[in-house]
Amino acid sequence: MLTAIKITFEPTIVILVAQDDDSIKVLTDGALVDLPHSKVRTLLHTPAWEKAALRPLLWAWKMVNQQGYFDGLQFDFANSAEEAVSRVQLLVVGSEFKVAAWPIDQASTA
Repeated sequence: MLTAIKITFEPTIVILVAQDDDSIKVLTDGALVDLPHSKVRTLLHTPAWEKAALRPLLWAWKMVNQQGYFDGLQFDFANSAEEAVSRVQLLVVGSEFKVAAWPIDQASTA
């Protein structure tokens, strides 16, 4: 069960925690006192994140559901807006993170 994710954007470290109400709590590295490190996972070496993270972060979206809960994040990685994008989406469902990734061909979306 993936309930806490560590993401590093040099020099910042952010921890995302799935809450019981399917929302996301965001912590910085200094706020980890109450969170057991055994529960925190990094996405760095997962297939979804590995390919995307080879490029710079281009865009990031905070996703809010129809009930007003912050329940997801979406990241686009690319060298420029004209280039094909690698997209990673983190969504909390059933108090755990679901991770999806896919390439986006910018030419087909223009």
